Amino acid sequence: MSIDLVALMIYLVYFLGYYAHPKDSAFGGSLFARIMIYIGYFLGYAFLLTIQFDIYFTGRGINIAVVYYII
Repeated sequence: MSIDLVALMIYLVYFLGYYAHPKDSAFGGSLFARIMIYIGYFLGYAFLLTIQFDIYFTGRGINIAVVYYII
């Protein structure tokens, strides 16, 4: 696993923990809802990290479209 993905996971735990308030609505209070929010944020940010893959594979002459089909 890339160090970027690990840093992203740690950042998101901090982000959700810091900005979550105990008196939020019932949606943010359950564990399932927090996990779903975490997954949504992670997938949203993880696609930004694919830019690094694009630069790496394009520089080596590999067709990047195949990588995006897999993702």
